[in-house]
Amino acid sequence: MLETLLIVGLAALLAFASWAPPTWLLASAVVLSAIGAGFGVPWGVIYHWRLHAVLAPRGQLGRGWWFHPTPYHRHLSDPTERGWVMDAFVLGAVGFVVACAGGVVFVAALLRMA
Repeated sequence: MLETLLIVGLAALLAFASWAPPTWLLASAVVLSAIGAGFGVPWGVIYHWRLHAVLAPRGQLGRGWWFHPTPYHRHLSDPTERGWVMDAFVLGAVGFVVACAGGVVFVAALLRMA
């Protein structure tokens, strides 16, 4: 289901990019990037904080864990703590994808202006 939604969203984005004037694309790029960053960055910080709060007391975090924390997900054995951490992970990832979509729309606007 998620894959279908991603494909439909990408198709809608491409249809919008081919139809909309470049100024609309630029405005849409700014809005998407701002919404994505404004939503994703706080949730990313919350995710890192939650992962640290769960795994640091057990000594299961290595040096530089915040640069690539996903390998540490295997240490989240309790379903309650896993859900608590992974909810923030997913919300941060959604914000990242929206911000990336803003970047794609920005590139489309630049290509349309050229």
